[in-house]
Amino acid sequence: VQHPGVKELMMADIRNLRAFATFLQKEIKFDVVSVTYELEKQ
Repeated sequence: VQHPGVKELMMADIRNLRAFATFLQKEIKFDVVSVTYELEKQ
């Protein structure tokens, strides 16, 4: 991450994406939550 403060914003976005993915996973019967964990590791 090249700009100050962007990492925290990006991590918040990933957490929000995970919350949405958790809801969506119940509806589509497909594992999308694990993708957000992979994004967070990178």
